[in-house]
Amino acid sequence: LGAQLKSSLRELERKVDAAGASVQDMGGRFDYLFKNWEEFKARLQNLRPPPDSLLQGGSTGPSSGVGVDPKQLYDNAFLDFRRGKYDLAIAGFEEFLATFPGSELTPNCHFWIGEAFNNKEMADSAVGRYLLVALNFQKSEKAPTSLFKAAQLLEKKDPPVAIRYYDMLAEQYSTSTEARRAKERLTALRKK
Repeated sequence: LGAQLKSSLRELERKVDAAGASVQDMGGRFDYLFKNWEEFKARLQNLRPPPDSLLQGGSTGPSSGVGVDPKQLYDNAFLDFRRGKYDLAIAGFEEFLATFPGSELTPNCHFWIGEAFNNKEMADSAVGRYLLVALNFQKSEKAPTSLFKAAQLLEKKDPPVAIRYYDMLAEQYSTSTEARRAKERLTALRKK
């Protein structure tokens, strides 16, 4: 009975840890939203619908940027993402990347494209975008989250690669919340 109780307690502790990580992740997202709410609300009041060319999947001419407000284009794509219109959001972020290459919002665009793919359950495409952010934009605030999400998606498909990315995250971003969560995942994966 004692051994069974200990086993049940360990399982319960694992479930509580997993729930705690999820709550912390959601807490981080809510903190971001609340922190930027006033700015977002002001931008929301000035939003116009995206150009017809975006709705129809066309292009307004890559890299010209003439007459196109970069913030507006980004915000429209982000709004589509928030509304669950993932294909339209991906098209909007891709349009932004083509029109404004080298923008400071480039890593964010790739991250949100990864999130859209993830929400569409297209894990390989999501992992590709997350790793693009993590490896090419290492100083971006999205880099640790991207690396964590890529490793998370790889856990079932390729655990050794997931472990390698968790190790990289714990080493390169040691003070981040994601690094702490990566260490927890490493402990769990190495016990298997």
